Amino acid sequence: MDTITTIQSLLASNGSAQPVTVVLMPSEAALIAAAPELLEALERLHRNFHLMLAGRPVRDVAETDAEVRAAISKAHGELSQTNDLMEGEG
Repeated sequence: MDTITTIQSLLASNGSAQPVTVVLMPSEAALIAAAPELLEALERLHRNFHLMLAGRPVRDVAETDAEVRAAISKAHGELSQTNDLMEGEG
């Protein structure tokens, strides 16, 4: 079986309209599953960072920290910890 590393190699080996099965390692699957939460957490950190640079108060520090820790935990495949962190128990 060929190793697919780019979209171009996928199309070259399989054709543009053909279905393909992709086998992911557990760590890759966890990272993909966590992508939306990671993006939200990063956007929140970005917003808070700019508020702090402007000398404005950041009121949701604890919530941001919990969101970031939960997203990182999910990306590492630690789903049970993700639920605990979101509930403030981690």
